[in-house]
Amino acid sequence: MNTRRTTAKRIRILLLVAAAMLLIVPVAYAAWSALTVDSTGDVATMGTSLAVVNGAPAISYSDRTTEDLKYVRATNADGSAWGAPVTVDSYGEVGHATSLEVVNGAPAISYFARGVYLRYVRATNADGSTWGAPVKVADSYYSYQATSLEVVNGNPAISYKDGLDGHLKYVRATDADGSAWGALVTVDSGNSVGQCASLAVVNGHPAISYEDLDLGTGDLKYARADNPNAVTLREFRTAAPAFDPAVWLADLLRRWGLAQ
Repeated sequence: MNTRRTTAKRIRILLLVAAAMLLIVPVAYAAWSALTVDSTGDVATMGTSLAVVNGAPAISYSDRTTEDLKYVRATNADGSAWGAPVTVDSYGEVGHATSLEVVNGAPAISYFARGVYLRYVRATNADGSTWGAPVKVADSYYSYQATSLEVVNGNPAISYKDGLDGHLKYVRATDADGSAWGALVTVDSGNSVGQCASLAVVNGHPAISYEDLDLGTGDLKYARADNPNAVTLREFRTAAPAFDPAVWLADLLRRWGLAQ
């Protein structure tokens, strides 16, 4: 009798534990909530960038339907409600590879225009409800790869892949707002480097992580400037495999959408 009671008690405990797990698991998965911010047309197909702007989340993105660069900011700190999207740049096919950052107290965006120009634009107020005129930073033909915007030693700076020569480039503004820009710096002069570039300030100096396809296979690389203003950069290269033409060709065809 005691054995039966003990067994029944154990079964009840196991059932209670199982029921508790069933209650806990959905809560774990429900810890994230998603909502639609903009569903007008075909949007956000060429990249998005998220940043906290004046205490609330904000997003820069491309509108493929209108071929415009757009910006939208939440109306609260959590991002559970959003304001109306703002068209930042509507001249031509713009908004590719956007990167959003707060620059000198106002949101600013780096992006490619028509796959030809690297542009930069900064809002005229802290919320980003109104924007200034876009500035052409550099020519960068056939570029649709990532740009990365960061404030470096008080001025905005951008890292990106130049589609014309395949090199990783870096450029920094000569003022705090980004109305004027300095000379381009070639960080890595490989034949196909700079994909997915990400710029950050590391121990006081600008640094970039990026992909290197120079040898046909993707290598992760890191470069850090020798000085805070990044006149020259020191490169830290990961170990690279020997060049394999077959691997290089297969990777190229895959990126062109001609192979799986």
